[in-house]
Amino acid sequence: MEQGDEHLDLRGAVGKDFQPFIGQVFDVALDEAGEPFTSFKLVEATPTEARPFRLIFEGPVTVPLDQGTFYFKNASTDTLTIFIVPISADAQTRAYEAIFN
Repeated sequence: MEQGDEHLDLRGAVGKDFQPFIGQVFDVALDEAGEPFTSFKLVEATPTEARPFRLIFEGPVTVPLDQGTFYFKNASTDTLTIFIVPISADAQTRAYEAIFN
């Protein structure tokens, strides 16, 4: 993927493809056509050129999510279908991990 592309194909994506999105906020919805109910920030993307890799998102502690599939979108991407797992929380944020094999 070239930086600035609006389409990120998760089937072929590798960790380095997400590097330009670190620090960006993604709206999160329960289904592809649904209204976003929270926002997450991408805080880490393994800078690999192969799989496996992982992404770490941070969201508000006030909207805890169980592990599951959610729909992520921001101004620079199409809707991304991502399975996330909660991994930690503090007083301000809750962290979630997505693993791509």
